[in-house]
Amino acid sequence: MASTVKVPINLYIFTQIAEGKIDPNTSIEYTATDFETGTGSIQYESYGKEYTIKELQRLSIEQSDNVAINMLLRYVGIDKVHSFENQ
Repeated sequence: MASTVKVPINLYIFTQIAEGKIDPNTSIEYTATDFETGTGSIQYESYGKEYTIKELQRLSIEQSDNVAINMLLRYVGIDKVHSFENQ
């Protein structure tokens, strides 16, 4: 149930991509602040590894990757996602 939050986050990012505001090929570096245990494969990787937004979205949906969603949230900002949800 907690993973359902990943849907509106990805929807917001897909919307931003469609509007040309986010480039899905932009790379984001995995940092210690993104780490979270649970589902997904990124948690087992070394800090400093880079992933594109497109890869992070795929992992957050296919694997329900917690780290991927944390990285995406860090990039777009939680406030923007909340504003999008409340439209």
